[in-house]
Amino acid sequence: MPVKIAAPYAGISDSSIWEMIKDGKLETVLFAGRRLVLRESLDKLIAEARKAPPVKRRSPNPRARKAS
Repeated sequence: MPVKIAAPYAGISDSSIWEMIKDGKLETVLFAGRRLVLRESLDKLIAEARKAPPVKRRSPNPRARKAS
């Protein structure tokens, strides 16, 4: 699938897809002069991300933070 389709499919930006391609995290093929992301590769990356522990994020709201 083209990067423009792969990005919203994964819920990330085009530039993130290109970065993952550059880093070798996503498999692609060159077909008729177009770089296409293999859906199986993208699905595998998404499945691996779902298995990872959730990232703790700090709330931007200072009132939501506990007093130290």
